[in-house]
Amino acid sequence: MGSDQVWNPDYISTYNNLPTKNPNNRIISYAASMGVEELTSKQKDYYRAMLEDYFAISVREQSAKELLQQLTDKKIEVVLDPTLLLDKPEYEALEKRPKDLAEDEKYVLCYILGNRDHEAVIGKFAKGKGYKTIYFSDKRDSNYGVEEFLYLIHHAQLICTDSFHACVFSFIFERPFVAFKRTGKENYMYTRLQNLIDTFRLKNREYNGKEITKQNQACDYSEAKIIIKKEQEKSLNFLRKSLEIKDEK
Repeated sequence: MGSDQVWNPDYISTYNNLPTKNPNNRIISYAASMGVEELTSKQKDYYRAMLEDYFAISVREQSAKELLQQLTDKKIEVVLDPTLLLDKPEYEALEKRPKDLAEDEKYVLCYILGNRDHEAVIGKFAKGKGYKTIYFSDKRDSNYGVEEFLYLIHHAQLICTDSFHACVFSFIFERPFVAFKRTGKENYMYTRLQNLIDTFRLKNREYNGKEITKQNQACDYSEAKIIIKKEQEKSLNFLRKSLEIKDEK
């Protein structure tokens, strides 16, 4: 379970671990993620009642807004994932090169959380370029931590991934990446990636089902960088308004 998927009904077994109204607290959701594309009647009833306890509501995906807006009269906003509220220099200060990686070593980073159905395609590309292939995901491949994860994203020649946050950091570090649809029972997770791709107009990042293309290897984020500044301000304005924080600019 992604820690951001706090509203994913598949991960809420008893429907009792979400905050409820308290006269001393203001309940606000920021970039809550659902990770599903539909709800059962029972789930709709639960979310309809749950949303009544919230003072302000925001989600991470447009699809989540569409699912929930029909259940409440309160305005639901789509905001950025919190990781996108920080800029490149703030993450550069945290990164750390893995001890088993040479400083000038060229590699393709594979951060795959679902089934590895595309290993042959990725391997063929890396071999053709003379790049090393590094697999890194959860606990299957290495003991790399967050600092090493940031370094590996930042310095990769290409990132191949089905992970939302690997795509996010590839974008932040302005590195070329290929977004694969996660195969198996969790293929609906691509909704989150699709929202990222659509918001920042990164259609050339998607895997075409056959090969890694020249467009996948391109690294022009000039348009996306303009968009993110507007989205960052929109997201921060949601927080300021919800928390009644005055802008001191």
